[in-house]
Amino acid sequence: MFLFSSNYFPKNGEIGLGYDFFRSIPDGDWDGNTGTFASINFGVPVDLCDLGLQVGGSYGLYDWSGRGSVAKNNVQQQSFVTGGFYRRAQSSSGLNAGLVFDWMWNKGFGVFGVDTNFSQLRGQVGYQYCCDNEYGIWGTIDLGESHVDYQGVDLRFRSLSQINAFWKHDFKCGRETMIWVGVPYKRSLAFDSGRAGRFIVGASFRAPLSRCLLIEGYGSYLVPHSSVGLKKQSYYGANVCLEIKYFFGNKCSENLPLMPIGNNSNFIADTNYVF
Repeated sequence: MFLFSSNYFPKNGEIGLGYDFFRSIPDGDWDGNTGTFASINFGVPVDLCDLGLQVGGSYGLYDWSGRGSVAKNNVQQQSFVTGGFYRRAQSSSGLNAGLVFDWMWNKGFGVFGVDTNFSQLRGQVGYQYCCDNEYGIWGTIDLGESHVDYQGVDLRFRSLSQINAFWKHDFKCGRETMIWVGVPYKRSLAFDSGRAGRFIVGASFRAPLSRCLLIEGYGSYLVPHSSVGLKKQSYYGANVCLEIKYFFGNKCSENLPLMPIGNNSNFIADTNYVF
């Protein structure tokens, strides 16, 4: 049984408002999605093995003028919910680790503009070396498929299972950069004999603007499957996001959430049918 400390009220966390562009495999060869979102993420200490509990989520509105691939002119809605446990190093060097559950909910998603939701597990392990550098791996595994019947076509969706190596550099409290390179490791829903993409690259940064405000950015790119021409254009994924956050708590606290909430860089969607 997990016991929370007497200071159980979240005292370290952030509330954000961001501008996001993402283009996923379910978008086929149509344009990507641009919109805004709001997010919250906070950490709570747990009196067991230096663990912390983190909980967060986001809600976004995309394609305010509708999308050209479907007749309906609805705004796309997307939400992420993330929750799990983490451990931060208690000194200048040591092990950082986290395991979270991510859930994605969509209304008007992909080239067919359907409603779907699916989930994944996301884990991260890294070793912090001499205060300012951390090296490690992070990855995801899908937790099953979502099926949607669209005019007699069985559309299937799931998270893209991936594994990445990363390097993170901490400058001072609240300032950091991170880069990662990885690969999808499971067969794609769209390709019977291969993965959804060849490899994945990504990066993120965060920096304080004032005592209570910080700016955060992240992005990723899924290099598409080895097919050529229009087919290749249908199977790449990309995300670029910039977010302003209001921070509450101590930027140097060990109770800060270790893992970012689910987003279109760390939760990539796969599907079985695009055009």
